[in-house]
Amino acid sequence: MPSGRPALRAPLALILATQAALLLARPGLLPPWGDEYSSLMRAALPAGEMLEALRHNVHPPLYAALLQGWLALPWDAPALQRARVLSALLLLAATVVLDRTWLRDVDARTRGWFLVLWAASPALLLYGRMARSYSLQLLLAPPALWLGWRAVREPTTRHAFAYGVVLTLLLYAHYLPGLAVLGGVAGSALWRWWATGDRRVLRALLLPLAIVAVGYAPWLPALSGALGRVGHGAPYSPLGHRWLDAGLSLAYALVSFSLGEALWPWMPLALPLLAVGLAVLLWRGLRAPPAWLGLILPAAVIAFAGAGQWVSYAFVAARLLFLLPFYLLLLLHGGRDAPRLRNAVGGLWLALSLGGIAAYFAGAGFLNQAYVIPAAAIAQTIAPPDSDAAPLIVLDHHNVNLTPLQLYLPATAQVRLLEVASDAEAAAALAIPPRGGLWFAHAAHDTSPEGWNARIEAAWSRRCPLVRHQFAPFSAFDRQVMRIAGWPAQPTHAVELVELRCPAAAVAVSPAP
Repeated sequence: MPSGRPALRAPLALILATQAALLLARPGLLPPWGDEYSSLMRAALPAGEMLEALRHNVHPPLYAALLQGWLALPWDAPALQRARVLSALLLLAATVVLDRTWLRDVDARTRGWFLVLWAASPALLLYGRMARSYSLQLLLAPPALWLGWRAVREPTTRHAFAYGVVLTLLLYAHYLPGLAVLGGVAGSALWRWWATGDRRVLRALLLPLAIVAVGYAPWLPALSGALGRVGHGAPYSPLGHRWLDAGLSLAYALVSFSLGEALWPWMPLALPLLAVGLAVLLWRGLRAPPAWLGLILPAAVIAFAGAGQWVSYAFVAARLLFLLPFYLLLLLHGGRDAPRLRNAVGGLWLALSLGGIAAYFAGAGFLNQAYVIPAAAIAQTIAPPDSDAAPLIVLDHHNVNLTPLQLYLPATAQVRLLEVASDAEAAAALAIPPRGGLWFAHAAHDTSPEGWNARIEAAWSRRCPLVRHQFAPFSAFDRQVMRIAGWPAQPTHAVELVELRCPAAAVAVSPAP
């Protein structure tokens, strides 16, 4: 252990206290979004049903099982807030693990800057307390990479065994980082074996693979099915070209990692200055790269390619969150021999990060409207509190996940999900129930085949006038992407709620089957 290390433990305690204050403050601040709702619904299932549902999904079971056990604890608070607190605690544990692994051999100034920027990261604030597996991935992926790197550099059975165990747990937490870590370490081991001829390096590859094969055997068919679904996936393409979309995803992820995804109007004005500083640090870091970069780069490429195949640009950063520590470390490494440059860029970065944190808590300037769709407000527009309404609601489930509305709708409400063409045909023919009306909540931008949303609205408007309500205004970033992509229609809001309002004589007694 480096000399002087005990004197640095007090700053870690201060960092953890600061990070805890940010992560645990107002856990119910943001409305639930679609994937958080899915997490809660899975955790509410009996264990057997939960596992069976996940076998046909793209998520392994470790986070769901952990959340289920956490929610079973006697604590009188909404399930969503309790789930977010669990994620915050996992992230705090990840901070300690990072300090005991990747930060143990760096110099004191690099460690200090890392911990400060890490605790003040708006990206961690956004994703680190979501009711999702992101924090669990951060807890497992960096130590798996560290153990894999140690197993390659110092090929001992102890390192290889520990790497195999943590890698197995990571694969049970999420497929993407698990496969990325597996690929990165395997590539590094093969390269070192080829370069040195040291057969012991094969132990770093074969023993962990044997451990994964045994420990993951019950879930391998589910992994195979998930890979098939991702391989046949067709993520949303805003720019209409694979490479342009990849560039947009990378740019968005870098903005998210650097500033977060809630920006005050003045923050983009300072972004070019920060970008120049970070680019200089990056260039310096790549000119004399750290020894571990050959391990991280293949893992990053695998993760980026996998995320881009499954989700659109606005959700790639979340899937790559386990790489954030190495983004910070590489940039700080680039300034190791230029302390004034590193201090200047780090100071500006910290100031903008604090601005991003303030914007997050103020609910201002969110780049991704999916995270701030006001489910409660939309539901109350449909059925005001204390009313006896029994509305019929069609939810667009092809373009946006609006299922959290169901948390706030009355028990008498009927919900139909619009997922396939037959759902659109059925929705177009629905009759208006006598109490509560007929409603259609959908994304303002429709990417469905044959324009399902427009077809439903056209069919409804031939019967009676439509009343529109708009929610979640698009950010300036989103509007710029629309202009670059050349969208013929550029909506101002992310979500529309349409009500079919007819005279009493036109209202049917019950909805059509």
